[in-house]
Amino acid sequence: MKVWELDSGSKVQITTKDFEADFNVFFDSQFLGSPVEKWKEIEMHIYKGKGVACDSLSFVSGKLIWSKKAIDLLQPAIYGRAEVLPLQLEDFPVAAVNVTNIVDAINHEQSVEKTLSSGTFIGYESYAFHPERLQGEFIFKIPQQLSTKVFVTDAFKSLVESHRLKGFVFHEVFSSEHMNTPQQPAVSESTPQSGEYTYEEAMKIVEEGEWAVVSGDYKWQKNANGKIVLGDKLPDGSYAWSVPVYTPIPMLEMKWKLSSRSIQQ
Repeated sequence: MKVWELDSGSKVQITTKDFEADFNVFFDSQFLGSPVEKWKEIEMHIYKGKGVACDSLSFVSGKLIWSKKAIDLLQPAIYGRAEVLPLQLEDFPVAAVNVTNIVDAINHEQSVEKTLSSGTFIGYESYAFHPERLQGEFIFKIPQQLSTKVFVTDAFKSLVESHRLKGFVFHEVFSSEHMNTPQQPAVSESTPQSGEYTYEEAMKIVEEGEWAVVSGDYKWQKNANGKIVLGDKLPDGSYAWSVPVYTPIPMLEMKWKLSSRSIQQ
């Protein structure tokens, strides 16, 4: 058995028309493994790319946007495991898919966690699952990462491929064939592990106050007053700092790297 993290490879990226009124209220505070408590037919728009000839559109990790075609064809996989929520996107019929199927399947002895020096959990260096707990499963979330990760099994992947749906990307995170390979136990070090982090993981690092995170020309860190600030790199290599009212959706999809904190003027 293999487990895959589900992603979108669409070059078309969409967002809500009204970020503060719609994303923060309907997406960011929900999609945590439970049915949504409130919803409306949210108006979306394309902010990057052209056309929407794709069945899985790029939005935000853990919040799936599929075409009506994909939803109709994948009903056997999502029935009773997710809810379909209507959206508006120009003339292209799409819907949000909120995965409500939570499976406590992590093998803690063989998984390797990423933690901060304080012991705060921020993700996994590598995943290991109990295959017997995933028998008959198609699509699911795990209790440890409800807001950012959606996982699928071979059965779901095969269904997508058999229907030749476009835009679905599968990142292999576990194979039962490798279960006997010794794993190093999780170690909390004085600094976070190097590598790339999701936005959620990066913000946990920044909240600790010792490190900053960077992606492209952007940098997050805590200032001397304990507030989290966003830096926009200037031509001379310094940063223009601000306390943003909200986080632009593109940043939620960026991968972030560890960096030392900058001295703010």
